[in-house]
Amino acid sequence: MIKIKLFADWCSIDVLYHTIITTWDIPDGIYKNIQFVLGDDFTHAVVFNCAMPNLAIPKQNVVGFSQEPRPFMCKPFMNFTESFLPWAIQHVGTYFIDDNKGLPSNFIKGHLFISPPQWSGVCWKTQWNVQDKPNMMSVIGSEKRILEGHKLRHALIQRILKTDLNIHIYGRQMNQYSDPQGMDRVRGPFLKSIPHESYKYVVAIENFQNDYYYSEKFCWCLEKNCIPIYYGARKIKEWYGDCCIELPSDPDAAMNLLRDILENDPYDFNYNAKDKLYEELYFPQFLINHFKATSKY
Repeated sequence: MIKIKLFADWCSIDVLYHTIITTWDIPDGIYKNIQFVLGDDFTHAVVFNCAMPNLAIPKQNVVGFSQEPRPFMCKPFMNFTESFLPWAIQHVGTYFIDDNKGLPSNFIKGHLFISPPQWSGVCWKTQWNVQDKPNMMSVIGSEKRILEGHKLRHALIQRILKTDLNIHIYGRQMNQYSDPQGMDRVRGPFLKSIPHESYKYVVAIENFQNDYYYSEKFCWCLEKNCIPIYYGARKIKEWYGDCCIELPSDPDAAMNLLRDILENDPYDFNYNAKDKLYEELYFPQFLINHFKATSKY
């Protein structure tokens, strides 16, 4: 039995453990031949972001994952802190990150397992709940306007509101916008998956676009049987197949795409992509495969 302890720099060990066993529906912490543990009898470890626990196990028994794009990993921006890199060289066998340029050889590009639905409190056993989809399309924005994804969201929302396209707009502070058409399209703040549950298409825009980084913005679409109109990880189809409609970075081209989708409704949800989210790319199974290949147990 592989005994795995999880560490993160964004919450306590107890909170992380209980979140995982609840949302993965493994109340005893056991999945196949691995067991997630809270005590100090662990044989393997998972490190999220820049957590630096006191470890006395072989480094090949430790795997790390960046849960943010590299520019936002471990302030100051654009690089890791001076203390984390030496620690990771000594204690981490493999650290997955979106950009490993200039980093030690144990930092590799790869699947990051960032914010799947599980982190958001959705039990993976709900995967086959099928919802009616009376609404066609939603887009989720935020108050931020700093990064490329932030700017693309606002540019699209501004263009949508100049048309009569029936696209519902969700997000904190989206009430800064008004609907000049009087169509009640600005829905504002929301709870959990409301922008997904009744919608066939969801415009899902990551804050960044690179090869490897994707987040719950994509995963929630698969969880709730929505078709993502997606701007984000360029390699997303390598992992999930024909899983999404790729959104152009040019706002005018993006608007043309949205208009065409609403007028013609040419796509159906791909349940094979959802299978991959919960099977091939299911995080506990990935850990089994990874440690089988890299460590002795």
